[in-house]
Amino acid sequence: MTRFLHTADLQLGKASHFLAPEARDRYRQDRIDAVRSLGEVARAESAEFVVVAGDVFDSNDVDRATVVRRSLDAFADLRVPVYLLPGNHDHLGIRSVWNFVAANAPANVTVLTDSTPHLAVAGVEVVGAPWTSKRPLQDPLAAAYDLGLPAEGIRRVLVGHGMVDEIFPVDRIDQRMIRLAALESALNEGRFHYAALGDRHSFTRVGHSGRVFYPGAPEPTSWDETDPGHVVLVDLSQQVEVRAIQVGQWTFETVEATLDSTLDVDALERRLKDIARKDYRAIRIVAQGSLTVGERARLTEAIFELKGSFGQLELSDAEDLITRPEHVDPDDLGLVGYQRRAYEELLAGATAGGGDDIAAEALVLLDRLVRRSVRSAA
Repeated sequence: MTRFLHTADLQLGKASHFLAPEARDRYRQDRIDAVRSLGEVARAESAEFVVVAGDVFDSNDVDRATVVRRSLDAFADLRVPVYLLPGNHDHLGIRSVWNFVAANAPANVTVLTDSTPHLAVAGVEVVGAPWTSKRPLQDPLAAAYDLGLPAEGIRRVLVGHGMVDEIFPVDRIDQRMIRLAALESALNEGRFHYAALGDRHSFTRVGHSGRVFYPGAPEPTSWDETDPGHVVLVDLSQQVEVRAIQVGQWTFETVEATLDSTLDVDALERRLKDIARKDYRAIRIVAQGSLTVGERARLTEAIFELKGSFGQLELSDAEDLITRPEHVDPDDLGLVGYQRRAYEELLAGATAGGGDDIAAEALVLLDRLVRRSVRSAA
């Protein structure tokens, strides 16, 4: 029996503008550290080699002097053979990052620049299907099928990258789609024994063979991923066995809240404060309900005060959160002069007809700024 690790979509050097400024460098380093976590899993599970099924780097423009060198150092630390496949983000080409990798790769790293079989361990070959351009004109696995490999004598791991037509049926006419029927035929004929795929960032079993998987990204990259943060351990025996192992530290979470009063805002604030490991959490809040201007300002202030503790914290969707302009006393706020006139104009806009959302939001900002100024003066 041979055990190996299957991962993909490391996207090392990934830009992270969606995170708080302080968290960006840490997030990029954590993605490199995720490579080292593969070594810990490999040692714990007696895995003999690692395959990375595409998008090792986030782009061909990734910084060579820092990101690539640090990444190669991390791969060297794994102490087992590592097979890296160029994907759509880091495809082969004249300016490809793989030219630099080829000149600086540690001894245990092999780049799958074509479909030549590589003997990983006795009796097991790794066959890659790299992206040679950004827009291939056929099934990305076709070159591996065309090798005409024999069905007897050795077990093979096919490493590929791209969308499978059965998973993304709306895109079946796309020439870049992996055709599941052709892949399963190659598996059934015994030319390949496991298909290690990349591109989908959530752990996904494909088809019914039990031998085609996406491992998902080892560290999540966005809020729309359903099951990221894993590496796949594969037992390549007569009956292939696959187990997803959690390795990710970061989580991207959506917090939904119905807000109709100050009590609701206070409850949301407590809920956010109770979240553990805030520095590894990217939180987006989706809110609905109805708040007064003062209550909405209280919500904005609470998010602002907590924001620094999180990798990211934002009110991302408030289309269904209505701001009620009533019950705002300009005398209570101490508004005079141009501030008073601005308040009256915004109030008129927010209450006219169906109400002006921009005017309502401006009222919230005015309320918040004035109350903060009052607190500072005190």
